[in-house]
Order: sequence, then structure tokens, then C-alpha cells
Amino acid sequence: MLVALPNCTDIIVTGYCSIRPTREQALNDLKAFIVCNGLAVTFNPLLKAQIPAEYRSAIEELVQRYDTTEHVIVDGKNSQLLDELGLLDYLGQFDTIAGTPEHVSSVLQGLKDRGVSTFVINMPGHADRENTMRQLAQIRGELS
Repeated sequence: MLVALPNCTDIIVTGYCSIRPTREQALNDLKAFIVCNGLAVTFNPLLKAQIPAEYRSAIEELVQRYDTTEHVIVDGKNSQLLDELGLLDYLGQFDTIAGTPEHVSSVLQGLKDRGVSTFVINMPGHADRENTMRQLAQIRGELS
């Protein structure tokens, strides 16, 4: 027997998000999360093999020096490793929407166009939660 699926499947996406006047400021808000991307890429052999050569030793050092007692702590030791090892821009490409309101809006519109119904952001280690939530609410109203 063939069963028809409902035409109302929710697609939920999660990621790190910050909205600021510049991408650099937005990435700085998310350092406590972004540093975790350095760990995550090393857990998956396929992703680890794709790390560009210029970042491999820095990521290995990040993994060795990562302090689990400071996991997702804003301005903590782990966050500071991103600047020290020069990894913020590279690791800020993964699971991250960071930039101006216009940039974030365009990325969210792209997700909506692909059928995403819900975008969930992680907030505990976010350096500027209130601003991001206010701006996301505004963007949501514009996308509706």
C-alpha cells in the first residue's frame, strides 16, 4: 500500500548567528561557538582531510589546547585561541551566519527559498544576545 506524505514537512536548521555593522564584529560575538568548529572538523575523517594545509597545524594546536572547563565561555581562553592561531575567519565559515542585517537577511531568505521553515540559533555563549534577537525579530517580520 502506498501512503501519501503530508505536504507540511518542517525543515529546521540550526547555526550560530550574529548581526552587527561588520562581519568582523559579528564573528567576534560568536568566538565561543566558532572555536568548537575547530574540534568538530577533526572528529570527522572526511572533514579533517579537507582542512587546507595552511590551517592544519593551527587546528591541531587548538585541539590540544582546548580547555573543556571553558566550553562556550564568552572571551574565555578557548575564544582567544582563534585570534592567537589565526583561525577565526576560516572556522567562521562553518555553521555560522555573521554580518550586517542585510547579509543575514539574504542568507535567511535563501534558507527560506530552499524550504527551511525554522532557523534555531545557539545563544549561551553569544556575546551580544539581545541585539541579535531584536534584529532577527525584525528580519523575520520582513521575510514573512
